[in-house]
Amino acid sequence: MKDELEQTLREQLCEIGRRLWTRQLCAGSDGNLSVRLGSDRYLCTPTGHSKGFLSTDLICRADAGPEQPSESHRLSSEWAMHRAIYDERPDVHAIIHSHPPTATGFALAHRLPATWVYAEADVLLHPIAMVPYVTPGDSRLAAAARSAARGSDVLLLANHGAVCVAESLEQAYFKMEMLEAFAQILIAAERVGGAKQFLTPEQGELAALRRKLRGDRFGPSSPRNKPGS
Repeated sequence: MKDELEQTLREQLCEIGRRLWTRQLCAGSDGNLSVRLGSDRYLCTPTGHSKGFLSTDLICRADAGPEQPSESHRLSSEWAMHRAIYDERPDVHAIIHSHPPTATGFALAHRLPATWVYAEADVLLHPIAMVPYVTPGDSRLAAAARSAARGSDVLLLANHGAVCVAESLEQAYFKMEMLEAFAQILIAAERVGGAKQFLTPEQGELAALRRKLRGDRFGPSSPRNKPGS
């Protein structure tokens, strides 16, 4: 019998999956979500299922080992990437991987969104990291994502999609939603002449606000993603 916490997290995974699908941040069976359940225990969405139509009985249990659990529904093929990030970041309790269209367009172009042109992105998403392309499901992708996650909560997977990590599923979802909205805003800005970056004093003020809201994990002066980088 599942305990109350596990049941609650299963329900949250289904709810966040529905939000991703409703907001068109994933299509078909794209994407995968996971949450830390306890010491070396996790819950993860199954492979081959739309995130808009999950049910609690479809959610898979996972542990820290490399093997798939003996369940009727198989874990996402990207579970190894999730596990590698959890191993690297004990502070992370939820991970969302999805293919938000505009943000994924940046990933296909190998272009990092320039956070230092939009206050909310500079405070809440910075720094965004680009993970070099590796075939989805390959163990090398897990290693590459783990390395990138050491210095960022928001990852673009080159030619693939996006990953957001946080202390909760809700926070990870908000980051994914904001990442896609930010990417759309940048495209709109380019159509009317291009975004203008903040001046150095303004950058300092935003960095101070970021430290106040998010702490010093990524340092007081993490290099910003420059336009066109």
